[in-house]
Amino acid sequence: MISTPKQYALAWYELLSSSSHNQWKKITTSVLYHLYKNGRISWLPEITTLMEQYERRTTGKEVVTITSTSKLDTALTKKIINKLLPDKKVIITEKLDPYILGGVKVETQNQRWNLNLRSQLALLFKKLS
Repeated sequence: MISTPKQYALAWYELLSSSSHNQWKKITTSVLYHLYKNGRISWLPEITTLMEQYERRTTGKEVVTITSTSKLDTALTKKIINKLLPDKKVIITEKLDPYILGGVKVETQNQRWNLNLRSQLALLFKKLS
């Protein structure tokens, strides 16, 4: 019986790794239903963090989250990542945040670049003060 977030993460990761992309939605739906049914849905953030760690160890890829006010063009996303993380293999996750005035925020597990307009204006104001 699976009883810890670590065991759930490993089992879910192994299921996805050994399945075709077409089956991922069905597998994920089943795992989420199981977590919910057994009162363990609160474990989901920890489980997904552990799965990302397994992915990084297995593939050597860095998980990168790009947050912007609207969906970015794929070419622009790649250009930003190549500028900030040259020669790194990455898995890109995109988030939308309507409160960003312009620009983007880029995050990895260990680094953060705040390249949005609000932050740039704040830095400029601080330098001028």
